[in-house]
Amino acid sequence: MIGLRLQSVVLLAFVDGWLIFGCPLFKSQHCHADCSLPLTNIICQNVQDAELQSVLEQYANISSKPLRLTIQKSPQLHFTARVFSSVIAQLQDLQVESDTIVNEIPKGAFKELANLRSLDLSNNRIAHLHPDDFAGLHNIQNIKLERNPLIDIASGVFDDLKKLQCLDLDHNALTCDCKLLWLKQWSASHPQFWQDDRIISDESGEECDGDIPDCEYPPLMKDRNVTEIPDDICRQGPISGVACLELQTAHCTTYCDNWTPMQIQCSNVGYSELKNLLEKYSKLTDRVLRLDITKSSNLVLNTTLFEAVKVQLVHLRLDHSKVHPQPRMFANLEKLVYLEMEDCEVTGNGLSRGMFDGLTALRGLNLDDTNVDHMDEGLFAPLKSLACLNMDEDDDGVCECDMKWMRTWMHNHTDVFDEKVLMYDYGLKVFCDGDAVDCSVKNSNVSQDDC
Repeated sequence: MIGLRLQSVVLLAFVDGWLIFGCPLFKSQHCHADCSLPLTNIICQNVQDAELQSVLEQYANISSKPLRLTIQKSPQLHFTARVFSSVIAQLQDLQVESDTIVNEIPKGAFKELANLRSLDLSNNRIAHLHPDDFAGLHNIQNIKLERNPLIDIASGVFDDLKKLQCLDLDHNALTCDCKLLWLKQWSASHPQFWQDDRIISDESGEECDGDIPDCEYPPLMKDRNVTEIPDDICRQGPISGVACLELQTAHCTTYCDNWTPMQIQCSNVGYSELKNLLEKYSKLTDRVLRLDITKSSNLVLNTTLFEAVKVQLVHLRLDHSKVHPQPRMFANLEKLVYLEMEDCEVTGNGLSRGMFDGLTALRGLNLDDTNVDHMDEGLFAPLKSLACLNMDEDDDGVCECDMKWMRTWMHNHTDVFDEKVLMYDYGLKVFCDGDAVDCSVKNSNVSQDDC
């Protein structure tokens, strides 16, 4: 008889929705309840509007307790107001994740959810945020948007969220151009949103993980965050589309957005092609330039090559290229602040004295993994502003007797090998990991006295 009663209870549970040991049991193929947390959590996967609406109505009929709703892998949902209407008073925590929302938030999706405290939209495919996407969320305290391909965020989208305490925009694909400058200014006046490890809900025990959002584009801003967008970015309009086409060549790509500095990336480029491109650049704009040259073994570097942009070039990258050292080869680059020669093949007798003459503004120099057998004494003497030098820590050559001067120089300039972040003019940011060579370890058989 007892067995029959229990069997009846189970059958009723699947028909009407019941509390079994205090936890809801629904008539649903794609939703179930988890009661292990302070808030009852209804978890749904691959659910559609009609089924989700039915589950939430069942819950409203059997419980008045606050609710957390987790929706996963449900791209067919339309998020109409009718779906949530039965639990508007109870729904405090909404998690919509795992590619449920594609491209943009459906218009008015959360407008009626006035009691919502936390909204987690992580791990979706949201690319754009519009001004009214969070309209109606008068009590929202926490919004998570991490791990979306967010490209742009409309100005004012967070302005009406008066109770917001935490915002997570980490791991997105933000384009940090003039349109996003407002977010830098907004972040400065709302620093509390980016503070980690704060309890924002005593009831749920939820913590804030509000990382400042990083930039993905343009290339110069990659691995930097929105607080580092140059203040003058909106005062420098982009080059027109027609003019930008003139700056594209077979082996070089020019990025013509309105950010500072502009960037040209070249690979396997020859002397004449690059020289002509730089001459065109100087005629079309007076903006400062970052030039990336990779895998260009046939390119001969000299002062004539850079003459047209000598007052515009601020960052020069020569990675994975062949370098033929010449005296004063960079002498005219009076604005150059960062020079990268990582993984370069240096021909001849190594880095010769006079090679860096004229680089009085240079603050960062990267020689990591550069194939150098010899460096002349006095090589770094012209670099009066040098603040960061990254050398190959495995380069035994600098420990040989004919370079004993280098050991003394490194000892007297330990500050240029300190790990630090250098912020330069023109919006440049350099992570200096400042490797030096420890000759006492690399070449223990050769001491200063032996030389």
